[in-house]
Amino acid sequence: MSADRRAALVEASVRTQSKVLATSLVAAADQQDDDVLRAAAHAAIAALGIDAEAVREIAADTGPKVGARPVNDVLKLVDARRGDRAIGMELFLARKCVACHATGVDSAGLGPSLANAAGIYNRQQLAQSVLQPNKSIAQGFATTLLVLDDGRQLLGFVTNEGSTSLTLRDGQGLEHAVDKAMIEDRKKLPTSIMPEGLVADLTIGQFASLLDFIESIGK
Repeated sequence: MSADRRAALVEASVRTQSKVLATSLVAAADQQDDDVLRAAAHAAIAALGIDAEAVREIAADTGPKVGARPVNDVLKLVDARRGDRAIGMELFLARKCVACHATGVDSAGLGPSLANAAGIYNRQQLAQSVLQPNKSIAQGFATTLLVLDDGRQLLGFVTNEGSTSLTLRDGQGLEHAVDKAMIEDRKKLPTSIMPEGLVADLTIGQFASLLDFIESIGK
């Protein structure tokens, strides 16, 4: 990434008061080739209240990935560990969780809301819902498979249904308006539209950070 690009990211973070680029800000603060950029990054970290040491610790974690550990071990480890919410926010956006999960109580058309997830589920339950999404599917969000008369297949959950049409939201967050007269087959599947393995390549520190962010939503 060019120095100009890094400087623009630092400026944008401060202007929008966003911690989304916490990892990039800390990396810019630690680089040695541009004193002006380094100073700006340090100032941004201070202004945004980012815990630079926590970010560095998580970024430097090269331990076994989540996918390489038994699920029960992961649940115990992330229950006992806290990460960094800024990194968690980065991961939440990078993994496109926001495409299907509402982060507010009035986010119509999205998947299960996370606005009060921490008030309903404990940390291990939240972690398990990410690791094993098929274990427990939220009421009203069962996966539906539609086979249309033109040969297309649509997979997702129904967000709105009337007498002659319905709206189905797929795993990418895209909505499909479907005329019911076009549906040749409709099945409710026992699996979640949320795929398994979304966090398999994360370290325990990174997964803990994602959970920290999810727990903070709505607070």
